[in-house]
Amino acid sequence: MRVLITGVTGFSGRYMVNFLAGKECQIYGIHSSKKSWLDDSILKEVKLIGCDICDSAGLKRIIKESVPDVVFHFASKTRVDMNDSCGWSAHKINVLGTMTLLDAILGSGLDPKILVPGSSAEFGLVKDDKNPITEDSPFRPLTPYAVSKIAQSMTAAQYYLTHQMKIFRTHTFNYLGPGQSTDFVCSAFARQIADIEMGNKPAVMTVGNLAAYRDFTDIRDVMDAYWKIIAKGTPGEVYNICSGHSFSIRQILELLLSYTDVDIHIELTQPEIASSDVPFQTGSYDKLNRVTGWRPVISEKNSLKDMLDYWRKALKPNISGGNV
Repeated sequence: MRVLITGVTGFSGRYMVNFLAGKECQIYGIHSSKKSWLDDSILKEVKLIGCDICDSAGLKRIIKESVPDVVFHFASKTRVDMNDSCGWSAHKINVLGTMTLLDAILGSGLDPKILVPGSSAEFGLVKDDKNPITEDSPFRPLTPYAVSKIAQSMTAAQYYLTHQMKIFRTHTFNYLGPGQSTDFVCSAFARQIADIEMGNKPAVMTVGNLAAYRDFTDIRDVMDAYWKIIAKGTPGEVYNICSGHSFSIRQILELLLSYTDVDIHIELTQPEIASSDVPFQTGSYDKLNRVTGWRPVISEKNSLKDMLDYWRKALKPNISGGNV
C-alpha cells in the first residue's frame, strides 16, 4: 500500500509514521519545513518531500510521484497567531490547502482513500444538556480556528458529493501523548514539572484556567482510529474520535503532580474562563465503535505518565553537559 501523509513532521504525522512502520506500506511524507522532527530510526520508513500545502504545481508532482492508495491530510494550522485576529492563516492552510490537495488528487485521475481530520472545536459552546456530543450536534464555534475547521470539513464533504471522492472526515477531540508541543496544556504542564525536577526552574508552576473540562484521547489510539476508518468506514461520513468522558484541567494537573515527589507551588494566571474557552465538552464515539469496533485503550493516566517521562528524558543533561 502506498500512503501519502501531509504535515508528516507534525505531531499526528510523526505518530502515523510510527503506526505504519510495522505494516507493508510505502510512505511518502509532505512537509513545509526543512527541519524534520522525525526520529532517525523512522526516517528510513518515509520519503520526505518538501512542499507548501497551497502549492498546486508541487502537489500535482507529488501525487504523480507517490501514486497514493491512501492519503492522510494532517497539514493544518492549529494555533492562530495573536496578531492574526481574523484567522487568515488558519483559513489559508486549513481551507485553501485542503482544496489545493483535493484538486491535485482529482486531476491525477487516481482514486485514493482520503482522511481529512476535523476538530471538536467545531462544536464550540455546547449547552450542558447537549453533552455527550454526537456527529449531528450543531456547530457553535468560538474561535477563527474552529470556523476554519468547519469550512475545511464542509469543503471535503462537497468534494465527496460533487466528485464521489473517497473522503472520510472526523471530529477529533483533544488528544495527548509523548512529544506533544507545549502549546497544548497537558504537555506544557508535564514540561514545567520535568524542568522543576531537573532544577531548571523554581518549584512554581504558572497555570491558566483550570475549570474547563475536556475529552482527551491518547494520540496512539487516535492513529488506530484513523486507520480503522480508512479500512472500514464509509466515504462521505464523519466520525467522532474521543474517549467518551471528560477531565477538568485541574484534574489533569493533579494527576501529573501525583507523579512527582517535588513540592510544587501553583500560581494562577487566568483564574476565570475566557470568552473563547469552551467550559465543558464530552464526545460520543458510538458511531465509530459500531462501524469499526474502535474504542480507546490507553487511559489518560497512562498518557500523562508517558508525557512526563518523555520530558524527563528529553530534558536530562546529555554527555556534554547540556540539555536537548
